[in-house]
Amino acid sequence: MIFKKQAQKLIGIDIGFSIIKMVEVSQEEKPKLIKWASVPCTENLKKDIKKCRKALKASTADASLCLSDPSLIVKELLLPFMAEKELLNNIRFELSEYFSDNFKEYEISCRYIKKPETGADLVAVLVAAAPLSVLRKHKDILESAGLNVKHIDVSPNVLSKVLRRTTENKEAVCIMDIGTKAIDVSVYENGNYFVHRTSVIEKDCDKNTILSALTQVLDYCRRKNSALKDASVLLIGMGHQLPNIDEYLSRQTNLPVKIARPDMFSLVYDIPEYFPATLYFKALGAAIREG
Repeated sequence: MIFKKQAQKLIGIDIGFSIIKMVEVSQEEKPKLIKWASVPCTENLKKDIKKCRKALKASTADASLCLSDPSLIVKELLLPFMAEKELLNNIRFELSEYFSDNFKEYEISCRYIKKPETGADLVAVLVAAAPLSVLRKHKDILESAGLNVKHIDVSPNVLSKVLRRTTENKEAVCIMDIGTKAIDVSVYENGNYFVHRTSVIEKDCDKNTILSALTQVLDYCRRKNSALKDASVLLIGMGHQLPNIDEYLSRQTNLPVKIARPDMFSLVYDIPEYFPATLYFKALGAAIREG
């Protein structure tokens, strides 16, 4: 179910700690953004999902979820090019330290990060493993709201799909998703996943907390890949509400830092209202299908 395609219209869903976001997207040559809606999270997630779907007023019930859960395992592995069944067996072996002996309790999906080059010994594979219990829980909640769950996706893959549809330089991009309880930093090289890290926000999310989360990942990337030393930074989530956060991070890192805007995306907008791209970035990526 993870990573897979296809439906003509889809509702993309991103369930955050404080806000549920939904978008309706039509799968065309350029994805068309039709509608969007959000509601605050309460202790009753089922009720919140129903409320958000009602506010969206979508013309389809088919949905794709960007799954955010601490039990998820998302890794890049370097493996020989091989048939799918053999590939999955090798992935289980590589991830055995995470599963103990319970790999049957996980659903594993994968995709090649780059097209395998002719003659290459190893290829980069993005792997996502999710506990079946977590998948069932989210699927049941969405279906209780009358949604038909077609796909479940993960954040590194979701972000890459939107990034490939931006008009920005994609050679080296660091996407910072600043939330109320966590900061996710994901780095991409030429639109392909490189690494990500989640930092839990212990107290208040101030500028120094955000800077620390960013510099830790940037330092790691510079040690591993010199091509990423001049990465641009794209801010999504709630952190852009901090005054001049983009200018502050740019001064401290000497890197270009931008807040996501709707005019950055190669999309068709069905309605003329200003689309709050920072808030709906992951919901949008969940709705876009590829391959």
